[in-house]
Amino acid sequence: MHILEWVNQYGYIVLFASLFLELMALPIPTELLMTYIGFLSFQGEMNLYAAILIAFLGSSAGMSLTYWIGQKVGITFFEKYGAKFHFGPERLHKTSRWFQKYGQKTIIFAYFIPGLRHLTGYFSGITKVSFKTYMVFAYTGALIWVGSFITIGQILGPQWEEYQGDLKLYLLFIVLGAAVVLFLYQLIKQQGDKILVFGIDLFKRVLPYLPTVNRIRVVFALLAALFIGSFALMIGLIQDYMGNEFGRFNQITKMIIDSILTDGFIPLLQFIEGMAAHQFLLIIFVSGLALIWFKHMKEEKMDILFGMIIISGGFLLEKALPLFFTLIKEYAHLGSGSTFPSEVTLISIIVYGWFAYVILVRIQHKWIKTSITSLLVLLLFLIGIGRVYLHMQSPGSLAAGYVFGLVWLSLCIGAKEMLHLLTYLKVES
Repeated sequence: MHILEWVNQYGYIVLFASLFLELMALPIPTELLMTYIGFLSFQGEMNLYAAILIAFLGSSAGMSLTYWIGQKVGITFFEKYGAKFHFGPERLHKTSRWFQKYGQKTIIFAYFIPGLRHLTGYFSGITKVSFKTYMVFAYTGALIWVGSFITIGQILGPQWEEYQGDLKLYLLFIVLGAAVVLFLYQLIKQQGDKILVFGIDLFKRVLPYLPTVNRIRVVFALLAALFIGSFALMIGLIQDYMGNEFGRFNQITKMIIDSILTDGFIPLLQFIEGMAAHQFLLIIFVSGLALIWFKHMKEEKMDILFGMIIISGGFLLEKALPLFFTLIKEYAHLGSGSTFPSEVTLISIIVYGWFAYVILVRIQHKWIKTSITSLLVLLLFLIGIGRVYLHMQSPGSLAAGYVFGLVWLSLCIGAKEMLHLLTYLKVES
């Protein structure tokens, strides 16, 4: 591509100009460019830190200018001329309302989403977001964005062109997943009480017209919807496993982890691995049961019963699922491979996820809940990272373990909450 030839000739100047102009909404393949810059740093033709700094300055300058344009030109320009580039008044107002409500928190994620990153600066200016607030999110996002692609390009080295498309897709999925989680967290945090009241009110209005059998059917229908969505995700993973399609994902993940970690981390990773052992998980389980019992709230016995069902079912799945898929693959003559799904990540996310749920429900102090759940999420992440670095299991198998375990956990918690709701409505009636 011409832009890569220009980089070979003019280096940092092209890098700065490309990031600056791309964030002005010009169609420049900057993610491809940044990955290539990382490759050049691998070859020693460019300095990694200088490249990240120049790219950061270029993207920050572009985001600052788009904010200024949005603030000065404002809504009048888009109402008058927006229709010429498919951004007329109606779409503008819808986007503005959304951005005023959620925009500040999406600026960081927007860099990784083509099309969206080109609009955030303009709409921040149009909707009069504080420039100081805007700078914090925009400049932080710029550093994360450029640092990610340039560093990945250096890690991949000569294989940058082969894998950069896959990496871009993986990063997009990760960012979208994180954005969805953040959105749901903010929604529950800000509107959780209203949503709960609305749901209870809706059930109260509908259920009196249904006989008891139909009420049960409604509950099972909701659980079935949750199960179908979860099952569809599992089917996709199973198809990838049976078709041996985890190869590229495994190679890229191993390459990145091996480039970040060194053997000095091995003692720490082995210690974290011990926190996924059955003995330690049983201690966490007993601690959760004790917390339920001593934090006297309603329906302790039911919560303890569901906890036992969740964890015992998790241990059963830990043994049954890998054996089942091993037999299936041998029967289909597809060869052998690593255990699928990972029994370690499967049981770890079930136990630690259930314990986090108990913390969220039983503990009242927000900072304690936030701190403990954040540490548990980090621990689960490091368990998988450690097993990859220590060559114990493949990334695809570990990821599948997380998904299968999370599906079981969410189904059980969903069933428990549905039962709680029905019990509450029965008492109210």
